[in-house]
Amino acid sequence: EDSGARRDVAIALGEIGDKHAVMPLIKALGDEDYNVQGWAAGALGKIGDRRAVKPLVKLLKASEEVAVRNAVKGALDKLGHEVK
Repeated sequence: EDSGARRDVAIALGEIGDKHAVMPLIKALGDEDYNVQGWAAGALGKIGDRRAVKPLVKLLKASEEVAVRNAVKGALDKLGHEVK
């Protein structure tokens, strides 16, 4: 599969902002490509649905990629979740 296409979908879903995109974006947090993970996190932050908090915290703890961690922290901030 093309991770670039998956990344583009995550970006587009965030721009649209539809709550129906939350579950597919949460699934994308587990993508094999860390770029897709980061863009999915950013999209979840833009959508602003609190269902994303637990999966984002889980990814923050699991990921060693600085870009992913920064995207997750930004998303959690937008969701009003304090990162410790």
